[in-house]
Amino acid sequence: MTLGTLLLAVAQIAAADSLLCSKVNSRFALSADIFGEWVGPDGDEKSQYRVSRVEIRKAGFSNGVEQRFVEPIASFGMTGACWTVWSPDEEYVALPRDGFEGFSISPVRSLPTTSSNKPLSDSVAVRYRQRPRSVWHNFRGWSGDHTLLFYVEIDNSRIPFAYDVKHKALTSPVAPILVLDAVNESAAVMIIWGR
Repeated sequence: MTLGTLLLAVAQIAAADSLLCSKVNSRFALSADIFGEWVGPDGDEKSQYRVSRVEIRKAGFSNGVEQRFVEPIASFGMTGACWTVWSPDEEYVALPRDGFEGFSISPVRSLPTTSSNKPLSDSVAVRYRQRPRSVWHNFRGWSGDHTLLFYVEIDNSRIPFAYDVKHKALTSPVAPILVLDAVNESAAVMIIWGR
């Protein structure tokens, strides 16, 4: 590898790791900094972006707990660039693992205090026919203080879900889709259909 090639590689990594936005949790004086790069089809740099990592840190401090995405090339729509990582009461944080891995979730009081590649205390992911990484997850928002809203995409359909982070209950308002199931860090999660 030549010096020029090495410098180009370093420049590309630096460009791919720009601060896209910060979300502040004023209750616990924390900041979630979302890093990545703006990309887009046909050179339109404002249509999509790729997230490379999210750092949660004490406001005003540079080191924090880093949540790295398994697959940093996963693209998200522009409106999701600064999704609401904190629950409305600021007691929980929800971070997408990547589009196919679902979400990592944790009470803010339980966040590690140093950099870690360990997953947060809870997670939720929907699967097709019990296969990991088989459906795309998309963040929708929060309902009340403890319910994470998201949908999964499969066969050109969007199926809405709501995950109550306090009670670890997953619901969907649609009729049962028997080829879908859900898991968290340690076990299967029952899906309550039709709610």
